[in-house]
Amino acid sequence: VESLDSLMFHICLVMLVMFCGYLLRVPIVLLELAFPAGSFLERSNLLSVLPLFLFCLIAGLALQSVVDSHFTDHRSGKSFIDRETIVRVSNTAQDLLITTAIARLGRSGLPPGVTGLGPFFSIIAETWVPFALVCAAGLVWGVLSFWLIAPRLLPDHWAERALVEFGVSIGATSTGLLLLRMADPNDATPVLRDFTCKQIFHVLITGGGFFDVLVPIPLSASTQSALPLLVVSLL
Repeated sequence: VESLDSLMFHICLVMLVMFCGYLLRVPIVLLELAFPAGSFLERSNLLSVLPLFLFCLIAGLALQSVVDSHFTDHRSGKSFIDRETIVRVSNTAQDLLITTAIARLGRSGLPPGVTGLGPFFSIIAETWVPFALVCAAGLVWGVLSFWLIAPRLLPDHWAERALVEFGVSIGATSTGLLLLRMADPNDATPVLRDFTCKQIFHVLITGGGFFDVLVPIPLSASTQSALPLLVVSLL
């Protein structure tokens, strides 16, 4: 370890966490093979939709607990992990995540059967009235929540916390992280750390997790209507 560059050593630690997260996800996905063929559980891909991000967070927390309990001097609070270097690696990875995620928004978010941005924009042009109403309602709700609810609901650093959630609600996680990076470029607040911990539960339930899978399929199949989905979304 002494002959290894400090930056490369910490990058290897991050890659180790990612690899452990991948290993944690593999047996969960393989459980789908045990579901009866043609059943709802088999068709819904209930387990494979869980993102790798969730398992990487769990692996990171596990590694951090091991380091804190076995490789940390309890008198000085120091270990072989340098926080400043980890912050540098994290900030660089965050920049790459934001850039690549925003660059793929127009491709990964296309409706089924639509290939290319030309047909996508033609569909938007045909349904521009409901599209504009939904966008306007979401924007108004986000702005009102930011200025009226967040200062009263959030305990500290309300602007940064509300900003990242505002970005997630009107776009994607990468949008929220981009806004947070603009508001807190030096990572002076604990908002990014707290947001990351919150995402463990968020992605498990609503951020592409069980709720997103279980709700749309049975409601759409049983009612042949989008109204129940609208009610669930409002709730």
